[in-house]
Amino acid sequence: MEKRVLWLLIGLVIGVAAFWYALPELKSIGVDEGPVIIPAAQEPSGEAEVLSQPASESGPAVEDSSVSVGDAVPTGEAAQPAATVAITESPEKIPSGTVALFYRASFGSDTQNLKTVVTDARGRGNLGIADISWDSGSKGIVRYIPETGQTDVIKTIRSTSYSKSSIYPVTVGDRLYAIRDWGSEWTVDNQRFTVEELDPHTGATLSSTDVTGEWFTFLNDQVFFQSAITQDFGPGSGAAAS
Repeated sequence: MEKRVLWLLIGLVIGVAAFWYALPELKSIGVDEGPVIIPAAQEPSGEAEVLSQPASESGPAVEDSSVSVGDAVPTGEAAQPAATVAITESPEKIPSGTVALFYRASFGSDTQNLKTVVTDARGRGNLGIADISWDSGSKGIVRYIPETGQTDVIKTIRSTSYSKSSIYPVTVGDRLYAIRDWGSEWTVDNQRFTVEELDPHTGATLSSTDVTGEWFTFLNDQVFFQSAITQDFGPGSGAAAS
């Protein structure tokens, strides 16, 4: 019994000595009160590739800088890009005295894209030249300059596909007029025309006049037209007066 107690005392003394010996190292373990330095993010290597967004079921990812994408739509489908009219060239400077030819054209899906003179919302001013693909419901006036080979659209309208002559150009001296024939789009009885004077350089609308008549003609800066002729038969005589 005495030996067992003796060995317990010896073990206790050895344990206290070992704890006292290891106490300095235990004190050094804890939370550092100095500043915490966060390592910088790893820089991408030169071999890193930028992956484009994968195509969704609604269509491929858009990467064309000429297409502006609208705000995201909170639906299950991808938002479709909204095409804009990109002005590709500055306004053309046509020298004075240059000969230009004007002719009407019906645009369709099989029509070659033509450069178009872009004006502002009021049809005034030449903002530049743009590449526009016209659909089958568009008709317009094309300008062709033989000296340079320049061909562009200077006036456009929307009309039905069967009205082949709903717009056509008329030149008087150095003036350009665009005639809109509303009768070809509505009924034969309709004899309304819209006469617009266009700037042959920029395509801007200088003036606009509505004419209702069987025929009309230009003389300098005036438009002469004849209205419908009414026949009135006299009472009982059968004579006609106009």
